[in-house]
This record gives sequence, structure tokens and C-alpha cells, in this order.
Amino acid sequence: MTFRHFIHKGNMYLYQPLRYSFIVAVPFVLFCIGYSRQESIPLNQPVKVFAASSLEQALTRIGKDFEILTGGRITLHCAASSTLVRQIETGSEAHVLISANAKWVDYAQNRGFIDAESRIDLLSNRLAIITPVESDLVVIPEDAGNLPAAFQGPLALADPAHAPVGMYAKEALVSLGWWEELEPRLALTADAISAIQLVAQGEASVGIVYASNAIGNNRVRIAAMIPSSTHSPIVYPAALGCNAPASARDFLQFLDTPNTRITFQQHGFSAIEIGSVSPPPAPTASPVTNFFNGPHGQALWLSLKISALCTLALLVPGVGLGWILARKRFPGRTAFNMAVHLPLVVPPVATGYLLLLLLGVNGPIGGLLHKTLGIRLPFTMTAAVLASAVVALPLMVRSVQLAMEAIDIRIEQAATTLGRHPMEVFATVTLPLALPGILAGSVLTFARSLGEFGATITFAGNIADQTRTLPLAAFSAMQTPGGNREALGLVLLSVAISVLAVVGSEFLAARSKLRWGVT
Repeated sequence: MTFRHFIHKGNMYLYQPLRYSFIVAVPFVLFCIGYSRQESIPLNQPVKVFAASSLEQALTRIGKDFEILTGGRITLHCAASSTLVRQIETGSEAHVLISANAKWVDYAQNRGFIDAESRIDLLSNRLAIITPVESDLVVIPEDAGNLPAAFQGPLALADPAHAPVGMYAKEALVSLGWWEELEPRLALTADAISAIQLVAQGEASVGIVYASNAIGNNRVRIAAMIPSSTHSPIVYPAALGCNAPASARDFLQFLDTPNTRITFQQHGFSAIEIGSVSPPPAPTASPVTNFFNGPHGQALWLSLKISALCTLALLVPGVGLGWILARKRFPGRTAFNMAVHLPLVVPPVATGYLLLLLLGVNGPIGGLLHKTLGIRLPFTMTAAVLASAVVALPLMVRSVQLAMEAIDIRIEQAATTLGRHPMEVFATVTLPLALPGILAGSVLTFARSLGEFGATITFAGNIADQTRTLPLAAFSAMQTPGGNREALGLVLLSVAISVLAVVGSEFLAARSKLRWGVT
């Protein structure tokens, strides 16, 4: 190799890549410098407001007024109070926090996530009993009305385990003497908005939500207001986040202007005199309970029960569909195969919602079952089994299909030529040969059912002792102040069971290879 050739190679392999890298790097560096300079300008920085879901409509309007009158801007992020504080805990920046649950604000204050001196009690709310628009139910708790006897079917309620509106509603129902009678009929949801949707769709006859959620909703009507004396005051604390800009304090003060108070009142809230501050919270330690004898142990046994029922329910249809896809050729087979495997790619929440539309009391199938047989599927353990079965069906079918496709069809043909009936060939030849695949599919189905969350919470709800499986129990624990340890324990338990299921599936696959002499 000559020196000139060496220089040419060096130019090709070293200089040109460096030149192209420089061309790409310079604009990127300039962009980063410009972006960092832009971020350092406080005037362009919007106020990041983390607020409870029930405040979204009111704060959206107030944010526009704030921008028109002061020139400032807000970025509104609304979610459950527990979700907001969890996001702040994991590093999300919040300049203003407005929660519907004082306990979560206490939690944030104890951990230094908010400015304790800026904390105020901003708003109050009331509880409303809602029904579908076409319902004629009238309940007046002040006159000792009997709500449990006034309607049939479920009562939609945000889960009292973590949703503030559910906690207040439970207090009121206990105070009115209705809780024990209504508890078995509860259809628990993640929040008040979801409870309103169930009532609007007719899946629940009655719901209890914040008055601010029901006002202005043309799909439901308020049948009665629950007396404020039956539960703790519904207070919305507000506070500045740590290192909040001056514009955040301006926005917090803007919330106390007369026009803003009118806006809150139009959305069903009552303003509290600014300056009232919640008492400093004292940290409390949660009691240590026996895991397997407590509610989480019940969630474990319920998960195992639902997963076992789901696996048994899918054995016959799973084997049948797997055999059809492996052995039959017919017009539309590709579309049929896609339909069977569709739950693998459809989001589980969408699957649960479709099940609710089809099998709900107003759905084409569920309505027929309810009218003719009096069967109501949503928010029952049967619904949890059905939701798990739908999302796990493709795993069972796929395992059986692959196992049957691996069987030499000439073995079945030989049995047929010896005078065996096709059903006898299937029972004595095909099934024994496909048994390892069927068992592996059963194990995968069990594991998938055990981890199902989205379809279950949408179609079956999050009802203790009925539909609250391990994933739902972990979710509820994460929404509870100080529930990190319980949530971690439930997650680790779920992972351990899933690992055992995978190991069992691999063991069965290895045994099948040894059984049939496959290396």
C-alpha cells in the first residue's frame, strides 16, 4: 500500500465521517443553547397547575381569564389527587397543586414537595345523588328517604379505597344507615367521571358524585343532594410547589378574585375564605396486618380463582378454534384468524369497554339477557372471568394451533384408513399428541388472566371480594397515602407467580420434546 493510498483511505474512513458528524452536531448544539436560553426566560414560562379531575372545567375557564387579564399562562394537568402527588414524587414539576383529598396534600407536605406556608383551603363541594335523565327517582335524605329500597341494580361510586369522593360518600352512607345494604350493590370506579358514565349508559341505576361533576351534564340529573352534616367537610386544599415562580403565586391569588369565585360557583363549588389553612398534619404509621388474612390475601385467592375459572372456560373453545385453524382451509380463514387473535393487539381498556357496550343492560346481548333471564353481567365476578377469558383466548388458541400443526397429518390419516371414526381419531391420536401444547397454552392463559387489569376494571370494576384481583389491589394500594410498601409486595407477588407460570410452561415444553423424542 502506497503512502498516497494510505492517505486516501484515512480521508475516506476518518475525515469524511468526522466532517458529516460536525455538520450534524453544530445545528444540534446551537438548538440546545437556544432552547436553554429560552427556558431561562421566566416571562414565557407557564404556570404548571396540577389539579383534581373535578376542577378541570372550572380551571380551564379560569385559565383563559387569567391569560386575558394578566398576560400569564397556565398549563393545566388534571387527574386523581393520588396520581398527581405520585407524579410530583417521581419528579414532575408542579407550580400549583389543588387537590380534592387533604390526606394527599398532607403526604406531599410531609415529604417537602410543596411550600407548607402557602397552603390554603380554597374550595368546598357537596355530594349529589344522580340518576339517568329518563329516571323518575326522587330521594330526599333530609326526610329520611330510603335510598336502597328506592331503586334496583348497581350504585356507581368511585372507589372509597383511594378516591376522595368515594370516601366522603361512604361516610355519608354509613351515617344515613345505608352502607351495609348498598355495599354488595356497589359498582366501583376509578373516579367520579367514570361513575357518571356508568349512570349515563344505564349500567348503574344511581350514582353518588360531586355536585360539581353533575352540574351541566345533560346525560344525568341530580335526584337529591346529600346533607353536608353526614360526612366530613369536602375541602380542596391548594399550595405552591417548591421553587414555584412568582407567576404561580399570582395565579393562586387570582383564584380569590370575585370573578373567579363566581366561576367556581357556576361549576358547583363553594369558595372558602382565603386564609383558612388546614392544620399541620401529623404523620401516621399504617398498622402491620397479616398479609394473607387481610384484603390483599383475599385479592390473591380471588385472582387464583378467577384465573382458574378462566382457564377451564377456555379449554374447549381454545382447543376447538386451534384445531380449526390448524386443520381447516375455508374462505375467510385469514379474517377469522385475525379476529381470534385481535385481543392480543387491542388495548385491554378498549376490550373492556366493548364488552360493556355489548353485554351491559343496554347492550344488544346484555339487554336481552337482562330482560329475559334477569341476568346482569357487568361488575360481577362473572364479568371478571369473561374479561380475562377474552384477552387470554388468543394465547390458548395459538398454543393449540402450533401444537396441532406440528403433528404429522399422516398419522391421523393412517388411523382413519384403519377404520377409526374421525372423532375417535381426534380423541385417541390428535389430542394426546397435542396435549403438551394444550397444557402450555393453559399455563399461559392462567398467567395472562392473573395479570389482567384494563379490561377487568372497565367491565367488572374494582370491587373488594368480587373483582379486585392482584393488579387492581396493587393499583388501589398505589392510590393510598403510604401504600408504597403494600403495592410493592403485591407487585412482587404477581411477578413471582408469573415467573412460576413461565417456568411451568417451559418445563411442559421440555417434557413434550422428551416424550416424542424431539431433540
